[in-house]
Amino acid sequence: MKKESMEEKYIPPEKLERKILTSLKSKGEIKEMSKINLTKTVSLSFAVILLIAVSFIIGKKSATMTNAESKNLYAMFLYNNNVSGEDEEQKINEYHEWLVNLKTQGKMAKGDKLEDNGMFVNKTADQIAINNVEFNNSEFISGYFIIEAADYDEMLAIAKECPHVKYGGKVQIRKIFDLSTVIKN
Repeated sequence: MKKESMEEKYIPPEKLERKILTSLKSKGEIKEMSKINLTKTVSLSFAVILLIAVSFIIGKKSATMTNAESKNLYAMFLYNNNVSGEDEEQKINEYHEWLVNLKTQGKMAKGDKLEDNGMFVNKTADQIAINNVEFNNSEFISGYFIIEAADYDEMLAIAKECPHVKYGGKVQIRKIFDLSTVIKN
């Protein structure tokens, strides 16, 4: 015959259980959460979660709006008209100083020199035409910069200071249209 332990066999009567709980509560050993405190806790937790969610959504929207609204980006295309005879090292140093100045002001976004070869691609009648371009004797785009400026006046002032203009080259400035204002994700 198997002996049963006291734990398995003994179930305290309800009256005794209440006495034990009352005694433990009076000694501060256990605390009973009232329905009011439980409701406050649940409500507060919900409010915090809702606040975090709303803050995230508002923050994401305002960051997107801030980027689109605050950045006036301009493309500045550099046209090469075969200016030569100047000291190349001098030119490179001037471009470098000009770029460092723009970067220091937070205006420079990107810029590169383009290779001296390329292709035109266009459609003629019912076919696509691809033609190699030789830039030997014609005016062509030799590089570009993407620059942030408050408006066309500021961009024009930046363009006038570009060493490319000083050495007889020509630049074209164009405001970049922000496609994110019309393209929905």
